[in-house]
Amino acid sequence: MALKKKLRTCNFIVFRYSSIQAKPIIQIASDLVERTTYCTPALREHAPEKTDCLTAIHYIFKKALNVDMPLTFIGDMPRQLLSLENWSPIECNLEKTQCGDIFFTRNKNKPKLISHIALIIEPDKIFHCTPILGKAMIQSKEEFFSCYEQKLHFRKMICYIDPRNKALRSKQGMYLPMSKVYDEMIKGTSHS
Repeated sequence: MALKKKLRTCNFIVFRYSSIQAKPIIQIASDLVERTTYCTPALREHAPEKTDCLTAIHYIFKKALNVDMPLTFIGDMPRQLLSLENWSPIECNLEKTQCGDIFFTRNKNKPKLISHIALIIEPDKIFHCTPILGKAMIQSKEEFFSCYEQKLHFRKMICYIDPRNKALRSKQGMYLPMSKVYDEMIKGTSHS
């Protein structure tokens, strides 16, 4: 599958699952706001009481849609999702995002280029489990983007290697070559 076919164009990058049902996503995300505290590392088994940002999103997709998202280093997630058949990267204005879109950001005060995942509830409502406040929450985009930013454009985002992925970083450096990303994408979609 050609990369250009999977990507639609504009300026904010989200990953969209092919068959989203907004109502269960909103319900489960709202339930987590009331009962989830931030904890790292957070195991799948600790959810919903204790999660990190990725485990919270994994929990929502599993409960709402019975979808198993990969749980890996957060910086490697865009590449992982790209290799899965039902996930598509979409570049759009933030106002054009949809409930269930997920996106990757960095904390403005930290050096990592990808350190956080969040979920669009509405174009102006973002769910995430944040270490900054120690809990799951739904924030306006203004509140969210006062602490987080999406720094990398699409090609850099999918090539980025999380600093905790020491084995791959020691071989490749900070970014995986595009040819290797294409290879991973082809392997991933051929198993689906």
